Amino acid sequence: MILLDEFDVIGDKAGIGSLIKSMSNERVKFAICGIGRDLVELVDDHQSVERLLEEGAIDIKPMANDEISAIFERATSLYNGDLTFDHDVVEQIVELSDGYPYLAQLMGKACVNRVNETQAPRVDRTVFDHVLEDIRSGTAFPTLESAYLRAVGQSELRRLLLTILAEQRSDASKYNDDVQRVALKEIRALATEFEIDHIDQLVPRLIDKKFGPALVRDPDIYGAYEWANPVLRAYVRLRR
Repeated sequence: MILLDEFDVIGDKAGIGSLIKSMSNERVKFAICGIGRDLVELVDDHQSVERLLEEGAIDIKPMANDEISAIFERATSLYNGDLTFDHDVVEQIVELSDGYPYLAQLMGKACVNRVNETQAPRVDRTVFDHVLEDIRSGTAFPTLESAYLRAVGQSELRRLLLTILAEQRSDASKYNDDVQRVALKEIRALATEFEIDHIDQLVPRLIDKKFGPALVRDPDIYGAYEWANPVLRAYVRLRR
């Protein structure tokens, strides 16, 4: 099994479909992982590969709460009990991670770094409050913070707009329960309350590949966008 992870970030995928088709046999198989609206976005240069992907496609949902909690149970076990996470801290990390284990692991690692500084044997509410403050100030996760700053630039209004979009919940009846899709028309009234009067002038940077992009225009629904990286959305909701 040859696993091609984060396949969506590859800029030029030309020929990969034919390569997979020619190399696959009963002993060699390929698995492609990536974020996309459909399979065509991942592999689009060989129709027979597309059919194979369709037959074996697995839609990965956000991780269940108990599975994220198990990450911290495993960490405690690996530390042989020398470091523990308070139950209420784990519960909050589960809630804030939005079902993305990567974000949960980042928060857990930040907690470990904090207790290493203080030599404390456990991650309690006080420790996690310090970690949350680091996240909200932009000092905890350099990679996500860099993506966030590239998206908003020097514009305070764009920062507010991105935060509003990150907080927006999709209407399942309109968007097929796709929680990563947002619509500008749904937040215009709220944006006005924050004195964001020219939304359409702020959006182009958010969808420009030179600056991320943070959002991708939905070709099927006018005024609707999808988050290019759902973890960034969760981070924006934490970042203040």
